[in-house]
Amino acid sequence: MKFYNTEFAVDKKYAAEIAKKVNAFYSGTKTKKSVFVTFITTYGLVQNQYARQYVQNELTMDQLFVKL
Repeated sequence: MKFYNTEFAVDKKYAAEIAKKVNAFYSGTKTKKSVFVTFITTYGLVQNQYARQYVQNELTMDQLFVKL
């Protein structure tokens, strides 16, 4: 878990880490089910080619703390 005080940008290096972790999960669990990478962020993600390719879901603080 990490904290950033701005939007988080998934770069080429971090995208490779995500792919490595997903592959390790598949290998370790032997699951045939889909894995959906989800980011929970304070300020959101920068929508770039890596975020679009590797991140399926994103939750921001606005979505988590809704006034009732």
